[in-house]
Amino acid sequence: MHANKTSPAKQKEGRDISVDMYPFIRKYKDGSIERFLRSPFVLASPDQGGNRGVATRDVVVDKATGVSVRLFLPSRAADTAGRNRLPLVIYVHGGSFCTESAFGRTYHRYATSLAASAGALVVSVEYRLAPEFPRPAAYDDAWAALQWAASSSDPWLNEFLDEGWKDSSRKTRAGKTAVGKCFGPLGKRRIFVFTESDDDDTKTSHNG
Repeated sequence: MHANKTSPAKQKEGRDISVDMYPFIRKYKDGSIERFLRSPFVLASPDQGGNRGVATRDVVVDKATGVSVRLFLPSRAADTAGRNRLPLVIYVHGGSFCTESAFGRTYHRYATSLAASAGALVVSVEYRLAPEFPRPAAYDDAWAALQWAASSSDPWLNEFLDEGWKDSSRKTRAGKTAVGKCFGPLGKRRIFVFTESDDDDTKTSHNG
């Protein structure tokens, strides 16, 4: 994650600050919001060759809210086509619920690495950010992504997922952040991975 060049002491001329959470966000009294931590946007691509052998695709999972996910499909899927052997990872990016994006370079790279290393189909959630969308919006969006995945309506999910990913006897859960706690009741899903809510974009917590 990268901060822009705005100084922590500098504010836009003629605008009063109401909330200053530098280096994350700054909210002005006129209601406008300035975000500092952001990574460059990365386009999804079906080409596995240029992305560590991982194809990516964006899907809108809730038309009412516009919430979407980015799917990460490793090259291993080519060897398992028709046999449904890939596990599923639902991934919720870090950023304290107010910064960053599943489509930004930081978390695109992380999810790519996760898919390639684990040989799993990763669903990375592009949830709505606070303060424009305060909690529980992010939780609702993560739920929407999970419900979409459970419906198995997507062709990648239908073709490549392990048939037992919904089996409670084969579950693995990970996470201890607020988002992780949100998924506590979802004991009948196979794998969850959540980042810590800090600026370490490579850290994960595991609580099996």
